[in-house]
Amino acid sequence: MNTRITRCFAALLLWGSISLHAQDVTDFNLLKSFSYTQSTAGLPLPLATPYRFAAAADTANGGLLGGNIGIPGGSVLALAADGPDSWSAGSSYRTPAALEADYPGGTYLVHFHTAHDGDKTLTFAFSTGTFPTAPQILTFQEAQSILSTGDFTATWTPFIGGKATDYVRFSVSTADGQEIFKTRGYGKSGALDGTSTSATIPAGTLTPGQVYTGKILFARGYGQNTDYGQGVTGTAAYYTETQFPIAAAAAPDVKRFGVVKGANYRQTGAGAPVLVDGKPYAIQVFADAVNGGVLSGSIKLPNGTIQPFTSGDGDLGIQASYLSAAGLDADYPPGTYTVTLNTAHNGTQVVTLPLPASTFPNAPQLLNFSAAQAVNPAVDFTVNWNAFTGGGVNDFVQIQVTAPSADQPAFQTPQPGQTGSLDGTATSATIPANTLSPGETYQVRLLFGRFLGVSHTYALGLSGYFSQTELTLTTTGIAVAPTVTINQAGPFQWHLHANGINGQNYLIESTTSLVPPFSWQPMVNFNGSPAGFDFTDGVVHTQNFYRVRPVN
Repeated sequence: MNTRITRCFAALLLWGSISLHAQDVTDFNLLKSFSYTQSTAGLPLPLATPYRFAAAADTANGGLLGGNIGIPGGSVLALAADGPDSWSAGSSYRTPAALEADYPGGTYLVHFHTAHDGDKTLTFAFSTGTFPTAPQILTFQEAQSILSTGDFTATWTPFIGGKATDYVRFSVSTADGQEIFKTRGYGKSGALDGTSTSATIPAGTLTPGQVYTGKILFARGYGQNTDYGQGVTGTAAYYTETQFPIAAAAAPDVKRFGVVKGANYRQTGAGAPVLVDGKPYAIQVFADAVNGGVLSGSIKLPNGTIQPFTSGDGDLGIQASYLSAAGLDADYPPGTYTVTLNTAHNGTQVVTLPLPASTFPNAPQLLNFSAAQAVNPAVDFTVNWNAFTGGGVNDFVQIQVTAPSADQPAFQTPQPGQTGSLDGTATSATIPANTLSPGETYQVRLLFGRFLGVSHTYALGLSGYFSQTELTLTTTGIAVAPTVTINQAGPFQWHLHANGINGQNYLIESTTSLVPPFSWQPMVNFNGSPAGFDFTDGVVHTQNFYRVRPVN
């Protein structure tokens, strides 16, 4: 048990203390502790020197100039500064008998020499007590591979005899001791008391692949002093603490998944959009996998029917279109949907998402449609649309601009859960200059989404309703044909720089002869961008020819 642990308790437990900026001492504590470590799913084990007495005081603006603790029996323990606003002292022991021999129960005299509050001598009754039971984390195995994209609930054994007047604290620290998560301090709203047996680490707290230290603390007070005044309360307490490793798993196999119902519209002029011909209503069950991380999946409907995922456009999921919203609801009724994802590295994940009966958002409409048919790609262009009726900060808006034969959008606002994503109050987005290529007609999708269910159990899970409008955007100027320049990179080796339409997928091919019949061999795919694409052919050729062409 070291000074860092003691200071952690003193500074963050703040047992009953109230910090007022006017006083030189903001809180002080006399503490007896018993420390354990847990390295398996079994019982925690005491440290080699598990017992410790510590005196600690926090000060404001360096107002504490010195102090000591008078121990029952006549010995004195001097406080020493261990930070700009903290003082402490203490000793560690192998046995509780040795601890109690040096620091017995009785009356302690706390002396403070301060800059503004004068000299203070406080009589502190610290009765002999017993240490709380050792906390044991019950979710030890699960804590060794936490998915950072989901919430994680740690559970532990009960504080035997724990009461609402006792205190429990859970924290997570980095390797250098920086706390990245902690439950509330004693007396604060939401603090854990002696009956608490769990705490939840929110999604996004941990970094994939990193190892942390978790701590669970059980504490019980055995004396208080309010003689310092100005609302400052000192506390004497026994506490037991267990520390254990926590590890965040590597990046998850899924970024986001969901079950959504949608209505699809088309806008062909400045007027209001209309439902697309054919089957405008759709169900989409999707899982945005990372590097093919979803091996298979299924969805259980509210009526108990289980449908397996199918493969389409390189992703697994379910898509179906309907003539009417009634037909859609007949096959995919309102209720609770259960998504099962069989992943490459995260095992089988089962998550439920609610999809109650609701209405589709209003149809998105581009307000500057005419201007969007003659966009100068060399300057910024702001796209304006109608308001999302009833849209709020928990709703979602997205615009996507894609070349007809491109695999990736040339411009797209962020996905749900990503930094910079648009909420339901957004009515515009700006396409930066030189994002689009001249002389091109792009397909635009403008979407309003309302989420009725959000889950962080695994990756970001979403359920709800959307309305999406398709339209075109055209740039002025002459269309850009793909080009490739070649420079020598070494003896009979060549470096290529290729350009093309932003977002368009291209293929670089090569052949050793231009004598028919040609034998063009694929080399590498790339997406067009303003910076172009660089590639070095590592094979030595006495003669070689290259070309670049667009592909779907």
